[in-house]
Amino acid sequence: MKECPYGEKCYRKNPIHFGEFSHAHLDAIYEKGNGGGDYDIPDKYSSELIHTQLKLLEKVLPKPATGKAKESSAAVPQAHRNAPSTSDTASSSSFNSHASTSSAAARDTSNLAKKQKLAERNISGLHSRRRGEGRNGKEAGACRSLQYVPHGHHGLEAHAPGAAERDPSRRYSTKAWARSRAASKSIFMVDIGWLLGHYYFAGILDKPLLVLYGDESPELLGIGKFKPQVTAIGVKMPTPFATSHTKMMLLGYADGSMRVVISTANLYEDDWHNRTQGLWISPLLPALSEDADTAAGESLTGFRQDLMLYLVEYKISQLQPWIARIRKSDFSAINVFFVGSVPGGHREGSVRGHPWGHARLGSLLAKHATPIDDRIPVVCQSSSIGSLGANVQAWIQQDFVNSLRKDSSPGGKLRQMPPFKMIYPSFNNVSGSHDGMIGGGCLPYGKNTNDKQPWLKAHLQQWKSSDRHRSRAMPHIKTYSRYNLTDQSIYWFVLTSANLSKAAWVDAIYEKGNGGGDYDIPDKYSSELIHTQLKLLEKVLPKPATGKAKESSAAVPQAHRNAPSTSDTASSSSFNSHASTSSAAARDTSNLAKKQKLAERNIRDYIPVVVEKGGMAKKLERAAPYNMFLTAITDSKPTHQEPLSVTLQEILDESLGEIESSVQINFMVDIGWLLGHYYFAGILDKPLLVLYGDESPELLGIGKFKPQVTAIGVKMPTPFATSHTKMMLLGYADGSMRVVISTANLYEDDWHNRTQGLWISPLLPALSEDADTAAGESLTGFRQDLMLYLVEYKISQLQPWIARIRKSDFSAINVFFVGSVPGGHREGSVRGHPWGHARLGSLLAKHATPIDDRIPVVCQSSSIGSLGANVQAWIQQDFVNSLRKDSSPGGKLRQMPPFKMIYPSFNNVSGSHDGMIGGGCLPSGSPQIVIARGPCHTSRLIRAII
Repeated sequence: MKECPYGEKCYRKNPIHFGEFSHAHLDAIYEKGNGGGDYDIPDKYSSELIHTQLKLLEKVLPKPATGKAKESSAAVPQAHRNAPSTSDTASSSSFNSHASTSSAAARDTSNLAKKQKLAERNISGLHSRRRGEGRNGKEAGACRSLQYVPHGHHGLEAHAPGAAERDPSRRYSTKAWARSRAASKSIFMVDIGWLLGHYYFAGILDKPLLVLYGDESPELLGIGKFKPQVTAIGVKMPTPFATSHTKMMLLGYADGSMRVVISTANLYEDDWHNRTQGLWISPLLPALSEDADTAAGESLTGFRQDLMLYLVEYKISQLQPWIARIRKSDFSAINVFFVGSVPGGHREGSVRGHPWGHARLGSLLAKHATPIDDRIPVVCQSSSIGSLGANVQAWIQQDFVNSLRKDSSPGGKLRQMPPFKMIYPSFNNVSGSHDGMIGGGCLPYGKNTNDKQPWLKAHLQQWKSSDRHRSRAMPHIKTYSRYNLTDQSIYWFVLTSANLSKAAWVDAIYEKGNGGGDYDIPDKYSSELIHTQLKLLEKVLPKPATGKAKESSAAVPQAHRNAPSTSDTASSSSFNSHASTSSAAARDTSNLAKKQKLAERNIRDYIPVVVEKGGMAKKLERAAPYNMFLTAITDSKPTHQEPLSVTLQEILDESLGEIESSVQINFMVDIGWLLGHYYFAGILDKPLLVLYGDESPELLGIGKFKPQVTAIGVKMPTPFATSHTKMMLLGYADGSMRVVISTANLYEDDWHNRTQGLWISPLLPALSEDADTAAGESLTGFRQDLMLYLVEYKISQLQPWIARIRKSDFSAINVFFVGSVPGGHREGSVRGHPWGHARLGSLLAKHATPIDDRIPVVCQSSSIGSLGANVQAWIQQDFVNSLRKDSSPGGKLRQMPPFKMIYPSFNNVSGSHDGMIGGGCLPSGSPQIVIARGPCHTSRLIRAII
């Protein structure tokens, strides 16, 4: 285990940190106290902090042995102190739920609130969750079904060894299992930047990857241009209402073996954060010998054959090598069934029975399930509920439960319909979840649907998972089961990606319409029937022959998630907006609505619209002399062709120069998203300095994984000050540089459907070594003002950049730089007021042509603070009093010009590309960046606020 780099100065209170790093001073105190809670803490330490950290060590470390036991254990390496418990992890959720008469109403909450919540996360997703390789012993203790549940990030108990598998999003391709050589993933929603981030940290970014996705995703369509080893294919469905909803991974290892993983989680960050998800992970499936019989290696459950038949239905040629590999792999160790759903008409066969859907599940149960008392309920649990009909008989009993009630009892006996129970989170579950009302974003059970089926209320059971510490982690998992609470026995259990809906499990009208067993299933789902309690398979099927020794897996490293996306509470709205007297009420809307919107995007920012080589240089030429741009709007295709609309990728375009180093100064930074852009620009290995205002643990630790990245949080002298600047400094290989000032934070939402403004400087070449110190300054004094501003940061890592700016030619710049710096500042005789609106007033008084007093001062921003009791209080007395100035000679009595404020109305927001979610960037009461413009024939004024 690595020693904590902070040593005795470590202030962390995160149990994950103490599972990853050792602390000599804490170990010494812990050993003396025998882990019993009675510790002698030296005076030089903070007693409260050390005591808290020792309590965390008590949970992470075993109690020190005493006497002979201690001596005998002395040889045990320290690395084994944190070995995970081998306790069973097969149970995915607690079905001992209390009945509730209230159904879960996933109340809407704003995207802004979600982002604020994400910004408060105390556990870093991108890097803080990585463990050493070789900790896969958990597989041995996961019972015969090899089922895992990802831990919830806010439930500390869920992080303890044995409570759940540690973030399986990275564990599938570790050295402890085998070196991954290739992978295939079939997933509904895929965030390719997030996924490749995990592949990068797993050390397999260069390995072939096939991605089959259901959600239309242009960034996946274009990923092959940047990552030739990645092939992304959208699954085409035969009907307009069908959806490819499968969540499956096929992992191929260098020794010829492979593994299958089936889960309930999409491949994007939210699904692996604070949601309860389930996974089934196969044992290692070794390659068969070349001369093996075609029937060799099949499991007693027919898993291999069913899986191949399912993959064939995709009709995708790139899957053929995987189907061939599966055929030549030994699946005999698998003891679960594979149940898939495939669109189209299907007839019941004499050998396999019903081929797909709940009818297939019924066929398996009728053949293999032990007889079950009719009083034992069919218990369902899913994250979404479809339209189920006018009453419980309409589809639930007549079709769905009619299949799931089957068992191997001999025919002829009159059977009763078993009770139907549906576990679903209540309002209290959601409001009390780790993410509050935002947690309901993964529970899309609409009010309209609920109002049409009031009968369902009598069958609802409240979500509860106390034993697995997941009661507050909202369930995106989907499970179906029959169990006996009295004797604590479970007859069968299904983990699947299929929600409780007709579309997911087969609408009965198709069975009736085709008659006698023909099915037309509109959804493509995969699921696995897991027989656990009563050892169902052992009783029904003969014991497997002992041929090859089953390969046991070694350890599993701790996975770490990608950087959480953090959202700024203030970004700009349109500069061309019409004035409105109504303020924007950013109404709450659900996280689900946001995700649905994301699913409809034509363009995403991980691979944004990129102009042809040299195209950005042409745009910059056209924007001269003022170089003002707006960001391209994802859902507004005309903006993709506008000559003065740009994307972040275009700013990094090689036509502007070969970037050798850069600085990103911003309020909120999603480091995973940013590095994704740097990767696609081919500059991921170049030095990057990030100065950020929003506290961000993932940025604090980025240097461990990306040594060329230095991230520093800007410290402010007052508690109410905020580092809000959004600036880029780009250094090119030929010695030149460029300055970019924008209104956009460095995270995906700000570059999506929001109007943002940018100023991009012309190329600023390096001056000759013997150039005069005054050489290269612009007529506006931009260089001097920029250097004075950067000096105020008092960050040593900026000094080389200040020196570079001093030796660069800024003479082509024809705009002014206006900054704001916290603290008290006095007006100077030369520069006038140094910062803020007073500085802007000084410049206007000197450079702005005379302006008629009837011409209004027009302001536009995305947030409005507390401005006083009336317009005179601050607006006229201070702010407009500065902005009304011009170069008119003094002595003339001037009027106060009108004040206008452009701000989106309710109709603006509700009619925006993102609907009410669009109002998430329009908060009230926070400081803001604006771009102000002076007369076009004199200058434009750029204001950067710290």
